[in-house]
Amino acid sequence: MHPKKIRVVLVDDHPIVIEGIRGRLSGVEGIDIVGTYTSARDLIRALGAAGNPADLAIVDFSLGPQDVDGVNLLRSLRTCFGDLAILVLSSHFNPATVSLALQAGANGFLSKGEGADELLVAIQAVTSGKTYLSGAMRQQLADLSGLRAQRDAVPQGLAEPLTPREHEVLRCILDGMSTTEISAKFSRAVSTISTQKKSGYQKLGIRTDAELFKVRALIEKTG
Repeated sequence: MHPKKIRVVLVDDHPIVIEGIRGRLSGVEGIDIVGTYTSARDLIRALGAAGNPADLAIVDFSLGPQDVDGVNLLRSLRTCFGDLAILVLSSHFNPATVSLALQAGANGFLSKGEGADELLVAIQAVTSGKTYLSGAMRQQLADLSGLRAQRDAVPQGLAEPLTPREHEVLRCILDGMSTTEISAKFSRAVSTISTQKKSGYQKLGIRTDAELFKVRALIEKTG
């Protein structure tokens, strides 16, 4: 009797990434890629129509600007397909983004800068019921928790989840966008963006841009 294969679906808005992952996994015993998609909506539609014939979804956290936000995609997958293991792939390797993804329902987070062999390690971990983070990611989350612990007024972890708009603003800041650029992107007043930025930082325990840059420097040093 052959062991059951891990049925994998993949969503990424870059076809070359999909082809690269498909090529790496296609010859791996015990893994069967049952669907690839370039948008979150196509992924959710396919999973729903097929009654979720997948064990694992490999999900790009930052899809196209017109697509579903990464956090909302993860929440939708976790709500609609509770038994599905979710592994996030992202170019954004930083503590805030990793924390957001795990809180939204991801079982693991893998940087696109990692090697293909690490992808297999991550797949085995999350489909075995474990949480996957690389050693560097775990260290960076510990460093971020250390920053929070230095401030008595800021509780450990997130006191409450980020709102979708706070997350949008935070993700843009992590991408290096200014408040004015974010304002133009979402057609919101600069004052509104500033308020959402401030509240998002407070929830994450990061109160200033300078503090965020320190975290970025830490990431670059260990990345």
